[in-house]
Amino acid sequence: MVSSHLYCSICGAANRAQATFCNTCGRPLRTDISSQQYLLVGSAPSTRIGLLTSNHLLKRRYRILRPIGKGGMGVVYKAEDRLFQNRPVAVKEMNQHGLSPRELIEAIEAFEREAYLLVDLSHPSLPKIHDYFEEEGRWYLVMDFIEGENLEKYLEKAPGGRLPLKETLKIGMKLSHVLHYLHSHRPPIIFRDLKPTNVMRTPTGEIYLIDFGIARLFKAGQAQDTVSYGSVGYAAPEQFGKLTTPQSDIYSLGALLHQLLSGYDPGTNTPNPFTFPPLSRVPAKLEGLVGQMVEMNATNRPASMAAVYQELQGIEAQLVRKTPLPQTRSTPTAAAVSKQRMLSPSQIPARSQPSKKISRRAVIIGMAALGLAVAGGGMEVWVFAPHPLYTYGGHSENVNGMADMFSAIEVILVMLYLLLPGRLPTHVSHQEAQMEPCRCGMWRMETMYTPTGGILSM
Repeated sequence: MVSSHLYCSICGAANRAQATFCNTCGRPLRTDISSQQYLLVGSAPSTRIGLLTSNHLLKRRYRILRPIGKGGMGVVYKAEDRLFQNRPVAVKEMNQHGLSPRELIEAIEAFEREAYLLVDLSHPSLPKIHDYFEEEGRWYLVMDFIEGENLEKYLEKAPGGRLPLKETLKIGMKLSHVLHYLHSHRPPIIFRDLKPTNVMRTPTGEIYLIDFGIARLFKAGQAQDTVSYGSVGYAAPEQFGKLTTPQSDIYSLGALLHQLLSGYDPGTNTPNPFTFPPLSRVPAKLEGLVGQMVEMNATNRPASMAAVYQELQGIEAQLVRKTPLPQTRSTPTAAAVSKQRMLSPSQIPARSQPSKKISRRAVIIGMAALGLAVAGGGMEVWVFAPHPLYTYGGHSENVNGMADMFSAIEVILVMLYLLLPGRLPTHVSHQEAQMEPCRCGMWRMETMYTPTGGILSM
């Protein structure tokens, strides 16, 4: 059976059997067409793209810096928006070279559709549209500039052309999340061309879905697509002559995940573009999910992108649980944490607050040292020498140096006693202490009242 479609050898897009040029990239589909004929067919040379030079000003607002990408639907330039403090933007120029009048109309409609689709969308993985206009017969689309590179270039630098498992899961979750957002739109938006060149990755690992040129609004009940679009190896079988549905994007994501995990380019699948070699060194659950996503029959694929996201999330969580955590310090058990949280304020020991003034303890230490010096220095004079009569408490008696020495030692012992933990009152006023002269003419504290009402007897 002869195929009713003619596939482009450059971009892989499906074209009608009678087509001379690819309706996606504009390249000749037949080898018998000379390069001279290729230049003459279609529109005038002014329709060729990629001719904007550096510092060229579009719409008296966007200053072109340099081209940063080229695809089947057009050329993308990095530019500056002079209206908003030279913020960086991406300017996409529509490819209309080599198109027949009918194909040119279809290309303009696809370009406008991309603008109208994106202007109403808001998602972290989608670029925002800022402007859409025509100038000198060419159509331009202005959107967010995304610093980074597409996955195709990123894979070229990866060992073996494949990515680590955890990174692949991250990319898969981000893409399934944004595709689920598109499918949840009313009416649903089918991307239809998910492949490495249409996925941007920033230096920080953020993922963006770009190039909505062939995206379409899904219409339930429609028998088939008006035009067959897609890239061989990534496009689902139903994209070639049948109706595309959200399950078509699930197939494309499965083909992309297979490539990220294996390094195998599905675009090289020959002669059957819908076959994939077995995956190795991946969890069995992930291998089964990818295999289900690339099922030929759309009804055998996962029900939705939300289901794909949940499966990928579960596989990632299982990997995290199997990874031992670094032992940096001991972690309290749940019981200990619970017990600590149940302590009442009265059970929590109070923390001592540093004093901003000279502490009473330091003062008493100094007094004790002074007392020791005085007692030691005058021991020989005071121990046995008689002393005059002292009167105290209504009594009179003669005392000698030995008694005075004991009184001095008593004072020193009291001071040292106050240095014991918990014995030193926080504050003692003159009214709270009862004092009388000791036998050696010094003051002796008989009783001390603490601020809380306690009694400290000496």
